[in-house]
Amino acid sequence: MQTASHWNRYPELPTTGHENHAAAWRETLDALRSIQLPPLVERSIAAYEEVGHRGAFLWRWCWRGVEETCLPLVPAEWKEHLLTTKLLAIILNVLLDDLADQRGSEALLEKALSIPFHPQGRAAPAPEVPPEERRYFALIADLWHAIEERVRELPHHQTYRALYVFDYQQVFNSMRHSVLTRNWPALHNLAENRAYSPHNMNMMVFATLDLMAAPVEPVELGTLREAVWYAQSMGQIANMTATWRREVAARDFASRVFVQALDAGVVTAEQLQSLPPEELTSRIESSGMEERLLAEWREQRQRLGVMMDRVRSFDMAHLIRGVDTLLGMHLAARGFI
Repeated sequence: MQTASHWNRYPELPTTGHENHAAAWRETLDALRSIQLPPLVERSIAAYEEVGHRGAFLWRWCWRGVEETCLPLVPAEWKEHLLTTKLLAIILNVLLDDLADQRGSEALLEKALSIPFHPQGRAAPAPEVPPEERRYFALIADLWHAIEERVRELPHHQTYRALYVFDYQQVFNSMRHSVLTRNWPALHNLAENRAYSPHNMNMMVFATLDLMAAPVEPVELGTLREAVWYAQSMGQIANMTATWRREVAARDFASRVFVQALDAGVVTAEQLQSLPPEELTSRIESSGMEERLLAEWREQRQRLGVMMDRVRSFDMAHLIRGVDTLLGMHLAARGFI
């Protein structure tokens, strides 16, 4: 186990404008084409393409993202196993999240969420859904069971099983919260948005998977999870900066950019539903909401820096560089993810 005195210096906080930060990562995006995904992932993507609409770019982009944020305590012999498992989880997350974002699909979302952790596992009866949804739900079930089988192979799976279940339930609750606020826009508030929405990034789940490959001393667990909690929140902020514009046309206002705009009086809940997309986009851009969101990211990054000496299980500089990379990748990928 290393001590803080052996670690690399805390990475410098990016000081350039976010456009320059994005430009610095565009070459990284070009390099994504050369990533060779494992055969299981490729087969799962092919199955997804039969029922979903996300482009091929997204999956290689996500592979690089989970690679950058994998905890450095993971043994080399388990790394590809974990990255593959995480990417399967991301495909599953996209399938579930698209149900959460689709108006009128609340009942379908709950049926889909009945599949994970079902006491009967693979023997559980398939949820009753309309015929046109059966392939979609079959893929959800196949992905979930593949994830579970791979998770159970990890050497310390049983040690962290309860934590894994808890973390996944927070992912599902994040989706439920998104549905609630879509149906009742008056529920939007910054406190709950900050509490629930970051879990849709799955980073707490992924950190728990990493621990299943390489456990830490029990006394370190709370501190490590606090660090990952900030990293997950920063990852969600980065994602929001990249995706909020495309969400305007879909009237999907779960992003904190919109909740901040409501909080600041830039728009009202009624205007979110009634103003033309181009006017909403213009108002939010001119009001500095994205800059305010990035300021929140920087504040949380500084909190991670304060924690450097408290986390002794791994080099925190690696995690900080990982969330820096994730921000750059998101900013450079606006319009692609």
